[in-house]
Amino acid sequence: MDTWSNGDLVRRVKGYHNGMMPGQRAVVVDAGNGTLAGYRMGHDKRNFVLVKAAPATAARKDDSGKLDMNLLDDMPRALKAVVEVMQWAITDKQPVPYVRGSWLGVHADRYRAAIKRHERSAAEQATATGAVAARFQQDDETKLLHLAHTACSALMALENTMREMETHK
Repeated sequence: MDTWSNGDLVRRVKGYHNGMMPGQRAVVVDAGNGTLAGYRMGHDKRNFVLVKAAPATAARKDDSGKLDMNLLDDMPRALKAVVEVMQWAITDKQPVPYVRGSWLGVHADRYRAAIKRHERSAAEQATATGAVAARFQQDDETKLLHLAHTACSALMALENTMREMETHK
């Protein structure tokens, strides 16, 4: 008894079942259940012969020359820290939280200034504590790392700069 694959073309050679007469052809649509396009093989596959096997299809995706966006998976903690800054801004910022996306279109220099403020605050905190390096210092308002705020501001500045460059082409 032959085994069938989805997409195979088969022909009934004997018997009559579900309106399919000998000589008729059909495509296998569910090999596991013996279902043909418009017909059912039933349990006796000996009444059918393979006319043409379905072409072998190997999964293929050409990513040559494309960015491997999965590289971002190598830094899940950093990305989470940036999202935490953004989430805080739209949920907990006082006196009024920001509206999601309201950072779009803000000039990149404003975010560059924010980066410098966070770097200065982290350095001042490190100097005051004497034992904890600046990279470990937390923002007083959010309790999140100054470094996360710096990364978030850098991404916002970069996104807005790139959008601005696209409009000036």
